[in-house]
Amino acid sequence: MLRVNPVLRRMLGSKKSMGNAVGNPFSHGAVDAFIASNYAYFRSGHFHEHYSEWRMRRIRKILQIYEVEFFNGKTILEIGGGHGDIGAFFAELGADVLSLEARDENRTFANLKYRHLTNFKSLKRDVEDDFADLGRFDLIINFGLLEVVSNIDNVMSCCAKLSDDIILETMVCDSTDPTKTLFVDMDPRGIDNPLQGKSARPSPTYIENYFKNQNFSATRYFDSDLNSSGGHRYDWEHKNDDSVKVGLRRFWRFTRECEIAGSSLGKG
Repeated sequence: MLRVNPVLRRMLGSKKSMGNAVGNPFSHGAVDAFIASNYAYFRSGHFHEHYSEWRMRRIRKILQIYEVEFFNGKTILEIGGGHGDIGAFFAELGADVLSLEARDENRTFANLKYRHLTNFKSLKRDVEDDFADLGRFDLIINFGLLEVVSNIDNVMSCCAKLSDDIILETMVCDSTDPTKTLFVDMDPRGIDNPLQGKSARPSPTYIENYFKNQNFSATRYFDSDLNSSGGHRYDWEHKNDDSVKVGLRRFWRFTRECEIAGSSLGKG
């Protein structure tokens, strides 16, 4: 008997075995049965169950930064949204969310999964190209995106043009060199890997300096409560050995300095 994926169990609203759930798929509708079957049988990429904990921890951090009421009526751009789970969470809180995703499979899955949310949409967009034409947003959520593009300066530049408030999280290299970005070869066939097969690992200082030069201030959240059992680490100390371990991550809020005084955007 297959072990029931925790995500699948929540989706089906049942503690029955996977065999019973799949045996009567239409009790939940054909589309929901399709979605549930994907989570049951694929255990890699965005279907891996460690994503559930990791997603929860990052959402919890955002909710520590902002009041829940902040999101109602706001416009949010989610970049590299994958299956759209994080963007859809804030759509359920009342935000209008546009999620950008380069892979057709992920985008299609997101739009199927959250088809009931009229204020959420996943749009196919390769952010290696300029995306500053999308207009202004109250908030940008940029999770795990810099590590899957080759031109990180283009991504950060577009973000700076589109919003005065940016939440950014990514893999980095263990370096405080403000000029350093390393690259790691990755299989482009992986559903959450870079399309071009190169994973960018900038130094945290590189990212901070980039936004500083765009008149943003940085608030660091290099906190242990972001760490997950999937190996993601945020509270590590620099050794400056240029290592590019998958678990080395950082998390920031960037706010444009002219917007800080008297701002009602959030708590931190």
